[in-house]
Amino acid sequence: RSCAMQAEVASELGRLRASVGGLEDTRADLTKQIADELHRLYSQCRGGNHVVGTSGVAGGGKGEYEREAFAALLRESSALHEVESELRFQGDVIRLKDDLTRSLAEVQGLPAEEFGQKLEGLRSSVEVMQVICTSFGENRAAKTKGANSGLKPLPFSGATRAFLLSMCQQLRRELEKFVTDLLAGKCQAWPPRISLSSETPAGANTGGVLHGFRSVDPAAFDLLLTASRLLCSLQNSNADLRRDEGGLGEGLPVKQGLWLAVPLLDEFKRRICFHFGQQGGSTFRLDRPEWLLKYGLSAAQVFKEEGRVLTGAIKGTGLEDEYCIPQELVVGVIGVLEQILPQYLQTGAAFSDGGEDAFQSLLLHLASKIREYDLKFAELLNPSLRDSFYSQSPFSPLSSWGFGLLIRVLLREEYFEDWVEAESKFLEGKVEGIFGSPGAWDIATPSGNATPDGDFELSSSDATDHTVPDCVEQLCGVLLEYVNFSRSFPGMAEEGGGGDGRLVEFLDRLGGSVLEALFNKLSWRVDSYDPYGDTSRHLAIGATTSCLASAAHVEGILLEPSIYDPHTSRVPAFQDSAKGFVSHIKKWSQKLVSLVTKEFEGCGVVNLAKALRSLSTGDRRAGEVETIRADFLAIFDDLVVQLREVRPRVSPDVFRVVWTSVAACVNNNLLNNVALGVDHSNGTAAEFVVLVSLIVSAFEEFTRRPKTYFKLILEASDIFSMDGGECGELLREVESLSDSESVGVLRARNIHSLSLFQATQLLSARGGD
Repeated sequence: RSCAMQAEVASELGRLRASVGGLEDTRADLTKQIADELHRLYSQCRGGNHVVGTSGVAGGGKGEYEREAFAALLRESSALHEVESELRFQGDVIRLKDDLTRSLAEVQGLPAEEFGQKLEGLRSSVEVMQVICTSFGENRAAKTKGANSGLKPLPFSGATRAFLLSMCQQLRRELEKFVTDLLAGKCQAWPPRISLSSETPAGANTGGVLHGFRSVDPAAFDLLLTASRLLCSLQNSNADLRRDEGGLGEGLPVKQGLWLAVPLLDEFKRRICFHFGQQGGSTFRLDRPEWLLKYGLSAAQVFKEEGRVLTGAIKGTGLEDEYCIPQELVVGVIGVLEQILPQYLQTGAAFSDGGEDAFQSLLLHLASKIREYDLKFAELLNPSLRDSFYSQSPFSPLSSWGFGLLIRVLLREEYFEDWVEAESKFLEGKVEGIFGSPGAWDIATPSGNATPDGDFELSSSDATDHTVPDCVEQLCGVLLEYVNFSRSFPGMAEEGGGGDGRLVEFLDRLGGSVLEALFNKLSWRVDSYDPYGDTSRHLAIGATTSCLASAAHVEGILLEPSIYDPHTSRVPAFQDSAKGFVSHIKKWSQKLVSLVTKEFEGCGVVNLAKALRSLSTGDRRAGEVETIRADFLAIFDDLVVQLREVRPRVSPDVFRVVWTSVAACVNNNLLNNVALGVDHSNGTAAEFVVLVSLIVSAFEEFTRRPKTYFKLILEASDIFSMDGGECGELLREVESLSDSESVGVLRARNIHSLSLFQATQLLSARGGD
């Protein structure tokens, strides 16, 4: 029986070889696989528990032949079924080749009328081809998934695939020619008239040219729909053939434009190239590329409406989930504009006579118009996303990225470098103008005061915006505008667009130059005042707080969001500036602390220590205590006033660093220079206790727990509040114990922050009274 089957397979193979020689080797391999599988099954049947004894089988014995067992093995052989299925598939391909070759020969070179008569026969061949190509794609995908289970994908003949791809292109050319000729002969109003007289193009609300064509000549319109559907089917077959995982589609874009759009836009392309190309005469103006873009936008609006009439042509072709005819016509119009725009740049470069200024002006003007019309085209393609396209917050999750199409012209290798150079030169002049304008560093007066909230006072984050110099706000606006511009660059997913790499380079070079200029100006401003004299010190405090507010502003609205946004996270200039600004915010915060406390440290504490020392030794009378207190509090009040003025002008985080550092400075200076630096009498100790109470209460406007930040002087005040006998007794007890035991005794008296040495010094001074 197996011999009979092999003979039948050999006969089939002979017939197939006679039909098409291109599949001979493949079919020989398939036939051999069938024969090998049959032989394996036959051997398995003989070597098992079944006895084969018929005389028709070589090596027969006396047993009875078990046909049912052999048939069961045949049914269970998945390898045999795979090979047989592939063999039948190859047979279908051979018959398809004959049909396609015949159909193409029948329609090639025919005029539109005769071509239309042959369209029905061509449709059947194209539909069979689509089935074959779809089966091929599904077969390859299924076998790829099953590769791990030991199933080896059977190769699809390279010659057959090349033949089908070639046939797709040949039939495509014939069908495109037919559609073009049909529209030229039967629909002479095509392409529709484009009007620039109003925002709404002519014909957009009157049904359109194709709608009228369908009413006047329904038979010709049906031919147009049929040809359109065949073009879509051919494109789907072409995509299936190129979807092989073995690299058959390498180098191809992820998504091609709709083939149907080519013949529909053919005459429009010829006309717009004539009027707005280099031969366009008065309409080809280097200084008016917006004329071309405005005309293109109006045309796209008209063709989008016309495309709705042909929507049914794509249904059932396999492309309906991937393409939309109205949108593809818009994209087609944009593609035509992309082909014409380089003529403006080439002509501008040729007539610049070696001067760069004119060409750079053209680049800047063209970039501005491309930005404007990319937004309009994006809105036309996706009206529901309008707000996301025009969003002024580039780092908002609602903002769209990668929507630009016309911008791809400027991103090309031959134009990108010149464009960025022009933008850099323009930015350089703009930055100088912003810094050099009158009132560049003026700051608006903040309105209102923040309410304390939580552990420490928090000023409103919005209040900081009112304390940023005008020049800083303008530069941030410029930077954000460039980031917004870069949102139109094609994204990473678009092969060949280069948008992601260009985006990083674009923002790095332009953003980096602006940030560097801003950073240098802020550093210069912080160091521009020599803090000698009270007036100069106040100016220095104002300049430092202004720069701190500016740095926090830039970091908050640009640098920090850019680090966490996937589109801008790889921009080196933003990364480096973010680190640099954080470092200098810390440095400038410490400088602000030193400016605020300079008078307190240099005069207030020193004079207080001298006065208390004189009072303790009797050089000054006890009646002068009020004068001593008033002099010290005047300087301390100035410190508090400075903090109060700084608070609304810097960010909450920066202000917390500033006021806590100032509190630490006051705490340490009073302890070391006054509490420990003076031999106190009962009078001076009592005065110290009063001053500590006033100082702590003064900081209640900055925090709800001011005592937390003045523990050293509060504990010193507690010791000074004891009488001499109690201090002497505690001192003797501490001195009689070990250090660890002494610390425990002090802890029992709520003395936690003072060291053992500091506590014994204070106790000794009081215990000796």
